[in-house]
Amino acid sequence: MYNGVVSDARRLSDGLSSAEIVELNRRPAATPWRSALEQSASAGVRGAAAWLGNLDRANWYLLLPTSAEATVLEVGAGLGTVTHALALAYRRVLALEPTAERVRFMHRRLAEERLANVDVIQGSLVDLPLRRESVDLAVLNGVLGWAACGAFGRRARATRRRILESVRAVTRPGGLVYLGVGNRWTFGGAGVRQRAVWASLRGYRRLLEATGYSEIRIWCALPSHDDPQFLVAYEQRAFDHFLDVLAARPRTAARQLAWNVLNSLGLLRQMTRSYCIVGRRGSGSSHAP
Repeated sequence: MYNGVVSDARRLSDGLSSAEIVELNRRPAATPWRSALEQSASAGVRGAAAWLGNLDRANWYLLLPTSAEATVLEVGAGLGTVTHALALAYRRVLALEPTAERVRFMHRRLAEERLANVDVIQGSLVDLPLRRESVDLAVLNGVLGWAACGAFGRRARATRRRILESVRAVTRPGGLVYLGVGNRWTFGGAGVRQRAVWASLRGYRRLLEATGYSEIRIWCALPSHDDPQFLVAYEQRAFDHFLDVLAARPRTAARQLAWNVLNSLGLLRQMTRSYCIVGRRGSGSSHAP
């Protein structure tokens, strides 16, 4: 499934290889999960420890009109950072993850944190093992990128659509889907491999509409959807205010000129590295492509 590269694709999302996570899982049960990360023999794991423990990576949930009594599904939950944050905010969280080593680490992490309101599930992203119309909010943070790893063009679009259709089937009418996504047309800061599995903002919007979502809202996530220190509404006035007051200025005059020209044309926000997108599930069937 996913072109036979699930483990490699998952590394794009959390930065750790399967072997590194297996080694973490071998640490004695008495070792706290945070200490296991910080004391790892792998420099990559030690370097990721603060990031994997940063619950502010899910601060976008504060923008959503979802009740604290909601049932929330995170698809592609990885090592559990976003799931951990959501469990502190919502009554029940379902964490679905396709790789066994990440599922095992999540069990350990959530048990230590005494988060009994989380059910961790190992399963496919395109055949969710859940009841139909049973969740209020579905979260896909980066999933539409790494799940399409190794696929291009129509195959990548088909993979993204299958995942969203599967998510829609388990979401209640009127429920929400949240997407944290990379932008193919970003101004900079992403390699060719990353861009290849991302879509444009227009592509994500069309995908949501085709799979039966409406009332789509968009925020520019800066510096990225995985580290959303700023969430700026996708409106020119809001983006102008962010540039004037909060954004770091370009280091060279040439870059400043390019920045100013692109923003005057309304293009700079279309070249943001990543977005947070929310759509509401309709009651009818998804639209034909």
